[in-house]
Amino acid sequence: MSALSSFMQFVNVQDFNAKKYPTHYMEDAILKYQQVCQMPDFALRATLFDALCLRHLGMYEESAKSYIRMTTDAKDLRSSLLLEQAALCYFKCKPPLTRKYAFYIILAAFKYSKSGQKKHSSRAYEKGYEVYKGHNWNLSEDHILYNLGHLALLLKDHSAAASLFNELFKMTLPVVNPLQQMCHLREFFIVQHLREKEDKKVCDIPIPKFIPQELVLDLNNDRTTRYESLIHSNPKTEWQDLEKVIIEHIGHVDNVTFSKSCQSVYGPKSANNLIPQGTVDETLRYLIPLNNEFQTPLLLKQIYLLWSFIPDDNPNKTQVLTNDDPLSKTFVQTDILDTFNLEKSAKMVMALTLKPHKPGKLSITGIEYSLKAQFSQSESTDYTIRGKQSFSVKGPRYTTIKDMKSGTYGPDFRLEVAVRSSQPKLVVKFLTDLPEYLYNGEIRVLELECSNIGHVPLINCLIVSYSPGLFSFGGKKNINLYEYPIISDPNLSKLLDNGQLTLKNLDVIPVPLGNKSLDPGKSIKLRIFIKCPQSLGLHSLKIHFYYENATANTYPKHRILSHQFNVKVIPCLDVKSNFNPTFVYNNSRDQTMALVLNNVTGNNKVLETISVTQIGLISKDKSISNVYFNKGDDLVVTKEESLKLCVNTTLECENDKKVEGFHFSDIKSKSIQGSYSFHSPPYLDFLKTGFHFPPKSNPKLKSDLAVVIWRSGELNGLVLNEIKPAVEQFDEEIATPDIEEVSMSLNEDFESVKTNFPVKVEVKSDPICNVDFDKCRLFRAPFKIIINNLANKNLYIHYKCTGEKNILGCTQGTDVLLKSSSSKILNLKAAITAPGLYHLRGGFMFQVSDMPVATQDPSDLDLVPIDITFIVKNKLSVIE
Repeated sequence: MSALSSFMQFVNVQDFNAKKYPTHYMEDAILKYQQVCQMPDFALRATLFDALCLRHLGMYEESAKSYIRMTTDAKDLRSSLLLEQAALCYFKCKPPLTRKYAFYIILAAFKYSKSGQKKHSSRAYEKGYEVYKGHNWNLSEDHILYNLGHLALLLKDHSAAASLFNELFKMTLPVVNPLQQMCHLREFFIVQHLREKEDKKVCDIPIPKFIPQELVLDLNNDRTTRYESLIHSNPKTEWQDLEKVIIEHIGHVDNVTFSKSCQSVYGPKSANNLIPQGTVDETLRYLIPLNNEFQTPLLLKQIYLLWSFIPDDNPNKTQVLTNDDPLSKTFVQTDILDTFNLEKSAKMVMALTLKPHKPGKLSITGIEYSLKAQFSQSESTDYTIRGKQSFSVKGPRYTTIKDMKSGTYGPDFRLEVAVRSSQPKLVVKFLTDLPEYLYNGEIRVLELECSNIGHVPLINCLIVSYSPGLFSFGGKKNINLYEYPIISDPNLSKLLDNGQLTLKNLDVIPVPLGNKSLDPGKSIKLRIFIKCPQSLGLHSLKIHFYYENATANTYPKHRILSHQFNVKVIPCLDVKSNFNPTFVYNNSRDQTMALVLNNVTGNNKVLETISVTQIGLISKDKSISNVYFNKGDDLVVTKEESLKLCVNTTLECENDKKVEGFHFSDIKSKSIQGSYSFHSPPYLDFLKTGFHFPPKSNPKLKSDLAVVIWRSGELNGLVLNEIKPAVEQFDEEIATPDIEEVSMSLNEDFESVKTNFPVKVEVKSDPICNVDFDKCRLFRAPFKIIINNLANKNLYIHYKCTGEKNILGCTQGTDVLLKSSSSKILNLKAAITAPGLYHLRGGFMFQVSDMPVATQDPSDLDLVPIDITFIVKNKLSVIE
């Protein structure tokens, strides 16, 4: 009473402050009532008086503590009232203590619930949820939402209970206690079932969790293609760049800008800034990922997409049709998926289809389905409910820099389809399955079936591939070397993960359709040749079938069908080649091509031996004359062995017969019947990578090409190799059957030099020497160096033999006088200890001057190398 009297005495005084209020009197009185007098009601009365006084003085935090001190577990209703008042005191503090307010208001709600005050409990939970909502306090939000939904169910407010449970399961985490999760899920189905009994309207439910941002629209309706392949099929702007390049180079249209695209797959990683172009009576397939975050399977029934449709023949665009419209089936056919079993804690993909029947604009708004949880222990309350979910997608963020990110997103039209009138539709099927692995350079013949399932004829069908020289339809040779060049365009460049920019090339091959068109409902079977890439490893080969609508007034007129298959390339035959000049300085220089064939099949038992059936050369000015080897008629390369050949080439005259300015020459195996023409398909198409195609010009040969056709059993293939020029080092060791290592190559690089004086240097030797090494292990192969002075004055010859260990005779000479119009013959020998093909690169080197070397700087003399090549055979070997 003293404390109250003091408060009432000074309460109206202007300078009254909290220090004049004797709070310790009130605290002593409350303690005496509680502990000494055992009169809790009087203690509560004193607490209420004290709290009112403190609140009047603005001491809200002390007032809240006073309320909290009187709470007890014995009387829940009284404690809930005190806790609510304490929470309000914390809220009125300056600044407000919102976290304490939320905590104590939730405690008050819990106490109200224990005391049976459902409405007061619901009211308190709602006030607390306003603070906890949106702050990522997931466990607290989960607790509050469940209690709010449960209280709404007890209060028979089924609509509010359903909304609260929907919000609960939108943020439910999979890490929550599984038992608690199952209890919540059972009650969710009960609440939704009771709501359906009151209102037959289908409402949104958050189970299962559909992920529309990752959905894929497949306009081809190719059910054999998996979702994982489709999301990576058109990364970023790859499709639009490809389509632009094709139209510019095939259609000869400059500066192409797109308002419509024939892109057939729209996914989360593709460019979706253009509206997809559907076609009347063609099925649209949506692949929608969905996630089950619960520990029980979910069964979905009677699933279909929700849509809205605006017909093109609606002049004011006011007629909007939906699934519920009686005329909906006339405009759009909605396919219903009967059942879909979603496994527990699994992410799966659901495929749903639509088929528009009229031109117009189709928009996908959501999905509707029936849902049932398949609990391990069934109960009578395991209801099946009907629900739906709305779909929306966002395009890429405009600003992706971390410090400048904005909330503005670009367009994404995966849920909108512009349906156009009837178009041709090409379907391609490989009747012959491509094996999982092929040998490098292997050629396979497959059967291809092309069908037009559309309502309009198609024309101008082409195959466009990122792998030039891998496909051919064979047939007759065209007037030109190639009907379509290899396309190189900056738009085809690709940025790799390491920051490097790579440029892709496009190969274009016309598809022979017979009468140049394919009518609706017709099919044609074609034979297609595929040459396996030469680079080893796993290859993903993507080809595009480009075709056009035979109807004139359509846009876009073209369509593109993509087909992709994977093949693993394993090693088979490795080819190396280079030219070795003979250094006969005249107007018709011949050259020798060294060709090394290695059987690199390893442990593969299929290709024990590889037979070389044909060797070809594509060159601007050379042709093959003959081949030297030392193993009989057949060119056979055994596993893990190599075969080295000496191929003579002849310089062709300018007026010789050429194919588009190139010489196609070859030599065929005598023992194997049949041959192939390199200047006609299909082999001409396989050589396409050896050419480059300047704009508005004929194709140019990059470098002379060596072509090797091999066969092993029923397998055959073709290997290309760009021949190295003579200045490059071809440092190989000579392989012989009897001796492990016979090295006749030199380790120096030589450069061709211009002769200052007219001389002629020739090497004369037997091309093939037959020796009986059983009688004598050392053979001295003779050869002559003949130097003719064609000048009108005396010259001095300076020479040396670089392979001193192998060449015998006068191996070095300086200031050797060579009179005008005379010649000098040097008789030399090469020491040989085993049969084989011997190529002494730069074995003899010389230079000519018009004065002795003593009168000039020797460093000014650049010696010209001459190669010496011959074959040594054992008499016991088969001799040609």
